[in-house]
Amino acid sequence: MSSMSLWSLLLGAVAVALLAVACAPAPPSTPAPATVTLSGTAVAGPVCPVERLPPDPACAPRPVDGARILVNDPGGERVTEGATDVTGRFSFEVLPGSYVLVAQPVDGLMGVPAPQTVDVGHAGADDIVLEYDTGIR
Repeated sequence: MSSMSLWSLLLGAVAVALLAVACAPAPPSTPAPATVTLSGTAVAGPVCPVERLPPDPACAPRPVDGARILVNDPGGERVTEGATDVTGRFSFEVLPGSYVLVAQPVDGLMGVPAPQTVDVGHAGADDIVLEYDTGIR
C-alpha cells in the first residue's frame, strides 16, 4: 500500500471518529434546583392610643418601609437578606426548606419582632407577617 493511500485512510478514520464524537448525545445535565418565593409583610402597631371594637380602619397597623430582614438556615447561617418596600412587603427566592426570619431594628420603632421559623414548601410561602411595636399605648 502506498504512503498516500495509508495517509488518506488515516485521515478518513480520524474524520469518522470526530464525526461520531460530535454527533453523540450530550450527557444528561443535573437541573438546577427550583427556587420558590418566601414573602410577607412587616407592619407596625398599634397606631392609635385606644383600640376600639369594632376596629377603626384608620388605626390599622401601618407598613414598615426599609426594614432589614435576614433569612437564615436553622443552624444560623445567612442564606440571604433584603429590605421591605414602601408597602412593607419583602420577598426572597429560596430553595424549599426551613428558614428563620430575623427582623432588624427600625428607627422610631420599639424592639424587633421575634425571629420566625418558616417552613417553605414547593409552592413557596407568602403569608408571613412581622409585627413591629410602635410604643403607642
